[in-house]
Amino acid sequence: MNKTLPFIQLLIPLLLAPLLYGIINRTKAIFAGRVGSPLLQTYYDLYKLLHKNFIYSDSSTWIIRAGTLVILAATIINLLLLPLANVQSAISFSGDILLFVYMFSLVRFMMILSGMDVGSSFEAMGSAREGYFAMLAEPAILLALITLSTCGDLQLNSSLSVNTLLSVLTLNQYFTLNPTLLILVPAFFLILLLETSRIPFDDPNTHLELTMIHEVIILDHAGLDLAFITYATSLKLWIFSSIIAHLLIPIDIVGNTLINILIHILAIFIICIIIGIVESTCARLRLIRVQNLILGALVLTFISFITSWI
Repeated sequence: MNKTLPFIQLLIPLLLAPLLYGIINRTKAIFAGRVGSPLLQTYYDLYKLLHKNFIYSDSSTWIIRAGTLVILAATIINLLLLPLANVQSAISFSGDILLFVYMFSLVRFMMILSGMDVGSSFEAMGSAREGYFAMLAEPAILLALITLSTCGDLQLNSSLSVNTLLSVLTLNQYFTLNPTLLILVPAFFLILLLETSRIPFDDPNTHLELTMIHEVIILDHAGLDLAFITYATSLKLWIFSSIIAHLLIPIDIVGNTLINILIHILAIFIICIIIGIVESTCARLRLIRVQNLILGALVLTFISFITSWI
């Protein structure tokens, strides 16, 4: 992988991640026959939130104040572990997939603690739902990454590094591993929808407390805290979309690094368009049905794991 562009795989997501929400919302607006909000609306919202004051409940403690900082920092650490097309990650070491998975676990843990810290029954309800669904989703994420370690050259991927695992798809290996990837891609797409609180798992636009999961947890966040959480969620959307893009496109499809990066970014944008189409054509699942879809993602990753050995 290319080593000549240090930290570019961090700078590009930091700049472009909020744009993904704009692409999704514009796609949904087109399907609904509306003009919709501007593509850069999330940037405007973040700018506005950054200029607002903090508002904290009288029953809250330091946890809600520290939670948003930890959430953003842990998400950025995962960005540092993630390559961009054929540009290697800024940080890479043997076994860093465990750090990758547990940084997301830390994000969720701090989100749950922050929701419960304010003493609201609604936010405690959302925190309980978030914790339950995470218990089902995290094994699927870890198994999906381990599946990649069994693809291609086992000796190359024995380090269990995110940077190495996502570099297995050279142009020569792509068609050999195609059956495994065809199963793994929809599994990762379901994980993406869950981790970023999208339909059919959750509705980011709802304000009905009885059906909310992610949104109910952040009801008491405002100003800079809400800006950090919104930004961190957009970065998470970029991370999972980037993983899917790595599975769909060989890392060095052309010889030029810049063109490879542009193709990778375009693939991420197309994935966001697909998310918008899914949200425009599907309804949110009943809460008692959400677990079935998560278990479906886990089954897909397990089948992909078996086919990778076959």
